[in-house]
Amino acid sequence: MPFYNAEKFLNEAVSSVLSQTMDNIELILVDDGSSDTSCDIVDAFSKNDDRIKIIHQQNSGVSSARNAALKIARGKYIGFVDADDFIMPEMYEALYDIAEKNGADIVCSGFDYISSDGKEIIDTSCPPYKDGVIYGREEIKKFASEMHTLSSFLYIWRSIFSRELIEKNGISFNEDLSIGEDTLFAMNCFLSADKVVGCEKRFYRYRINNDSAMRRKYKPDFASNLILQYNEKMKLCESYFPELKDVYIKDAAEYTLKNLWCGLFSNIYNNDLKLKQRIHRLKEISGSVMFRDAFLNYDIDILKSRSVDWFALKLLKSKRIFLADLSTELIYLIHRIKHGK
Repeated sequence: MPFYNAEKFLNEAVSSVLSQTMDNIELILVDDGSSDTSCDIVDAFSKNDDRIKIIHQQNSGVSSARNAALKIARGKYIGFVDADDFIMPEMYEALYDIAEKNGADIVCSGFDYISSDGKEIIDTSCPPYKDGVIYGREEIKKFASEMHTLSSFLYIWRSIFSRELIEKNGISFNEDLSIGEDTLFAMNCFLSADKVVGCEKRFYRYRINNDSAMRRKYKPDFASNLILQYNEKMKLCESYFPELKDVYIKDAAEYTLKNLWCGLFSNIYNNDLKLKQRIHRLKEISGSVMFRDAFLNYDIDILKSRSVDWFALKLLKSKRIFLADLSTELIYLIHRIKHGK
């Protein structure tokens, strides 16, 4: 469990792990340079529970924090919990039993989205893998080829992973990524696994927290992270399932233009960026292999009903960067005037 200035929810997160019905666990807490009372909270826990290990490091990001924990982990299986979430008491015992019964490398379960106060279930998510079914390498390749549509490898905290699988294949979190690093880690693990099993029960509680890293305002490295992640995923595709590359590229293209573009678009135009910054970001996006592949493999006209971002994409595809920016700024200006902002 990595944490950085997580005092608001950390107590609940740690308590949920220590309250597991499976006693034989270790909890590795990684302080990623916190400046609030988070360290005091975990220190108090550690005085009363020798299952806790604490690592302190300078702020280096969640990937570095998780890698630090992986280096000293000794459990047969490894799970991940974010410091603003919590888990049900029976989670690890249930997933461990399934793993042992089936000789599985990975067991993947469902989860609930909960309100910020933790009292209301907002939505639920079942695992992409059927309950109790054992999936081998060939099945996982098919899941990988449509990983964006099927959400095959999203959310590392819904699963447990064999430590032997991780160490044998030299899998770690990419420390150059601060966004999407967990998906890339999971993709590596699943493609290296011999057996994956699904569990339909929802043990994890994912908090919809407006202060979380993914919900902050302007992220200057947002585009570069997504582009790097795309490139690394493509390498895995070419290594593990090249025969399904065409399927994968089309799946990724649709996801890029229907989902990722919305986030990139919002990151640029919902913030007060200068013209030079906006142009730089648009050039970075349009010049990437990720968007080149997307433009070649997905019909933008399908998105026509979205008006603002669709029109910007059309201009971006034809490399008319300044026109894309000008038209978007004009539309946003009219929107602000209309709504008195």
